[in-house]
Amino acid sequence: MNPNKYAICKMLMEYHRAKKDKVLIFSDNIPAIKRYSTYLKVHNMYGSTSQYERELVLQRFRGGKGVKPEDEINALIISQVGDVGIDLPQANVIIQISSHFGSRRQEAQRLGRILRPKSGDSFNVGWNAFFYSLISMDTAEMYFSHKRQKYLVDQGYTFKVIRNIKEIALENGIEYEELTQEQQRKILQDLTAEEVTELFSKKPEKEGRSKSSKPPRRMVNQAMKRFLNAQRKYG
Repeated sequence: MNPNKYAICKMLMEYHRAKKDKVLIFSDNIPAIKRYSTYLKVHNMYGSTSQYERELVLQRFRGGKGVKPEDEINALIISQVGDVGIDLPQANVIIQISSHFGSRRQEAQRLGRILRPKSGDSFNVGWNAFFYSLISMDTAEMYFSHKRQKYLVDQGYTFKVIRNIKEIALENGIEYEELTQEQQRKILQDLTAEEVTELFSKKPEKEGRSKSSKPPRRMVNQAMKRFLNAQRKYG
């Protein structure tokens, strides 16, 4: 829910799109997927996306024969449906804005997405893959991120923690949009409102369980608490 993740995500996405890279933005938070898709003006795909729309979006992301250059897309925001069962060998950049707690398996699956052999002359020389995981300081995300990183190190991978990404971007002439407090407040409100809407739009449980279409009160209270905290902080 950290609005500064949006600014960093946008910077990284635009930087790699300018280099003709193929970018996958992963999030396990459906409301965030919907809002980020709107903010960044990129296509999204998650559990409720129809099969027809999935195939169309994936075809445009892969490019190649049958896809006009103006119809090809090089960025896609996707949920955990992209962890398995979807073939996207063209992807070479992942920006992870949220993940499934400390799931080591999920981290390895996503990393494998961008390590597959590439086809085409553009990937024959000097090809690189990039995996960015955006973590909010002093939150539970740091604990779970440490668990995932430890697993990757045990598998022989290396990683680097970047705390001053804004300064690095500016030093290298990379455009970084500094969010005002009003913009941060708006993003937090939009994300929280989308989360509450998502809770109330969920279908009733299957037979044998409660048929109530209302979400658990605890989940609603947590969402509203985040909304009120945002109001106090930025309002």
